[in-house]
Amino acid sequence: MSDEEYAYTLLNEADVLEEGGRFYEALALIERVLGMADEDEDALIAGALTQKAHVLGELEREDEKRATCDEVIERFAEQPELVAYARYYRAHDALERGMREPALEDVDLLLQHDPPDDVIVGDALLLKASILGGEDALALYDEVAERYAEDDSLAAAAMTWKAELLGELKRYAQGLQAARNVLARFDGATDLEVRERVAGAQMRIAYYLERMRRWPEALEAYDKLLAAFSPDESPMIAAMLDWAQEQRNALRVLAPLQRHAKPIRVGVAALVLFTVFRNGYRRDRERNRSVAVRLRQRPERG
Repeated sequence: MSDEEYAYTLLNEADVLEEGGRFYEALALIERVLGMADEDEDALIAGALTQKAHVLGELEREDEKRATCDEVIERFAEQPELVAYARYYRAHDALERGMREPALEDVDLLLQHDPPDDVIVGDALLLKASILGGEDALALYDEVAERYAEDDSLAAAAMTWKAELLGELKRYAQGLQAARNVLARFDGATDLEVRERVAGAQMRIAYYLERMRRWPEALEAYDKLLAAFSPDESPMIAAMLDWAQEQRNALRVLAPLQRHAKPIRVGVAALVLFTVFRNGYRRDRERNRSVAVRLRQRPERG
């Protein structure tokens, strides 16, 4: 095994450590690779630095993460295929800090150079949708869902985030249909990431039915969510189920009032439900989303 092959083997081991949450050990292996790489091994160095930036992000060492992304982009500016993921990470970081223009600039530069790894294009389009919002975002979500129809992870993310955005735009009937489209396509999926999207879609179905004052249907939708998923599956699903449980308990009291309450009392009840939603699950919501990120695959060796 050559030194270069050994270096890629170490980076693969760092991947495994990172997936297992052993970030400091992963970082140590990456630093080892950077220390042994020759100056002319551009792809190896760029890949290691990009992976380092990702691990630093997991460790919440954001300043170091940004500096590492800057290093990759400046060092390999003439090789856009090597800086695609560094641009993605930097754009995502800028968006989280409310810097939309720099975020959009990095995403557009990434897309302009048409990186060979098609997955990063899908991730970048989803990020661009988050930056733009509104009708432009809805169009991008449709584009990703159609273009990556064979990639369940990307398609489910695009369809679910479209449903969420429609709700934010108070287009509840359209959001309800978009969320139901997610269930129609992905219900029964076993991949965890896709199951999180399905759970999110089911939660939005229930909430949009609430907003439309279709309370008995909303209650049934929450029952379906709580019956179909377990909090042990992931922290994200656990947060959704916790909020859904609170909503269901409130609806069990308030739903019967829909038949008897005067209009003003129904309006007050709806306001109470919205307040619970705003102060509950919304704190744990998923919109700070780097979850679509997947590191560029390193070339096969040997």
